[in-house]
Amino acid sequence: MPVYDRWVRTLDSPPLQVFARVPWYIVSNATEHMTGDMFLLTDFTSPWPGRPGKGFLWSASLTVPDVSYVPGLTENIISLNQLIDSGFNVIFEPNGCSVVRSYDAQHQQRVVGRASHSSSQLYRINYLKIASS
Repeated sequence: MPVYDRWVRTLDSPPLQVFARVPWYIVSNATEHMTGDMFLLTDFTSPWPGRPGKGFLWSASLTVPDVSYVPGLTENIISLNQLIDSGFNVIFEPNGCSVVRSYDAQHQQRVVGRASHSSSQLYRINYLKIASS
């Protein structure tokens, strides 16, 4: 069972298999995390039934709050901007990237997610464990 780390705002659990039939990608030009599959989300809230809203993505390899449901969207998107606005840093490397969180005065960092460079400018999520603020 994952354990919440209040200093880093992450959930402690080992990375497991990637979840969902459609992979998740870190995208730099998206304003928010999004999926077209409402059934991936828990605690879903919407102004009207069946309408776009937000929920919490919870799986063996992904734990992400504030994911928007966008009907018809064919990709699953993690927003680089939303990660940064939530206090996370993304470090890009030749073969992929790491999502890290600084959590103390000495700027110690903890890796909370990794993605592999898949093609072009796409980074496919291997795992990502973050929690609501």
